[in-house]
Amino acid sequence: MNTTWVLIIILSFITFINRYTFFSKFVKYHPGKELREFLNFSLQAILTALWVPIVFRYSENGVISYTDINYLIATIFVFILGILRLNMLLVVFLGLLLFFVLKFNLLGL
Repeated sequence: MNTTWVLIIILSFITFINRYTFFSKFVKYHPGKELREFLNFSLQAILTALWVPIVFRYSENGVISYTDINYLIATIFVFILGILRLNMLLVVFLGLLLFFVLKFNLLGL
């Protein structure tokens, strides 16, 4: 069996066990207050890990630059909307809308 498939199966098993532990009615585990507070930041950490490599790139000479100005503008816009504490779905929708307007030059600029 290929090493990649072995890794996929092992990681799938680990993911299943983690989710089963938290959502199963047979396991009587309730995380403490500290762990619940820590887990509140997991969404932001995952989303940051997704968008940073898309917006920024790291070159071999150590220079960090943005990949496309449209990504950067939409990211800054969504960041500002997030600070204003708007509804998350509204922020995502407005960010996508701005990105597509910029990407496909719908304003004719």
